[in-house]
Amino acid sequence: MREYQWYKVMQRVFVIAAAGVLLFAVSFAFMRSGPPQPTAEEKTVLDALKNVQEGYSSRVTFDRYTELLAVAAQKLDQLKRSGTDNSCFMNAANRCFSSFEIGKKAWKAKDEATDERRRIDMETTLSFTIGYASVSLAKANQCFYK
Repeated sequence: MREYQWYKVMQRVFVIAAAGVLLFAVSFAFMRSGPPQPTAEEKTVLDALKNVQEGYSSRVTFDRYTELLAVAAQKLDQLKRSGTDNSCFMNAANRCFSSFEIGKKAWKAKDEATDERRRIDMETTLSFTIGYASVSLAKANQCFYK
């Protein structure tokens, strides 16, 4: 009878130990996986959008801003063609790029404005769209954190 009880105790210890090892293995796998990392294409889009943002912040010329925006458009198109499945990143990157595009139009309209009120309106629009682009760029970066 004692052997039978000893066998039951050992069987329970084995089940508990196996469950503990399984739990440890699963938790270790989740800890090792970490947040998702951007693909090479996503990284180039992020870099291109950051260049546009930094260019505006450092007060580049309108022509240089347009060049930076064209590079970002090219990188974004390449990413779309690659068939990325990261909808969080794509939505944020598209919003960011669209805001920069609207900012470009506002910048051009501001430079061409003959009326002071129109110029002020376009400066306000430009500031707002660049700010929204910055928020969207931050959101695109957050897509790679848990």
